[in-house]
Amino acid sequence: MMKNSEPIEGTAELLLLDLELLDIHDVWENAGSTRYGYVDPNDLAEEMASEVIQPFLDEWKQLETEQEKKTYALELIKGLELFQTSSSEFKDAAVNTIDETLDLLKQSLSPTN
Repeated sequence: MMKNSEPIEGTAELLLLDLELLDIHDVWENAGSTRYGYVDPNDLAEEMASEVIQPFLDEWKQLETEQEKKTYALELIKGLELFQTSSSEFKDAAVNTIDETLDLLKQSLSPTN
């Protein structure tokens, strides 16, 4: 996998950028009653956020060394926390996904793991 931490640097900014590309208007346009049933706006927003975050989590899980995993987790935490304080309208719609991901990452860094 990664031979050094260079590819890890900047991960926070990449995650933040990807999350900021999510548009709350997409939720509004695609939620509600459809010919296939009802699409809950909150569920849709959480799903959209999860689709952005999951590839980063997959990469994190595939890292070989504990140091790489720790550094990458810290970058992901930074990116998620930056998103929480951003001006994105989407952040309030995906609170659960963001919080659950932060909890997962922070637990991975605890000494008991």
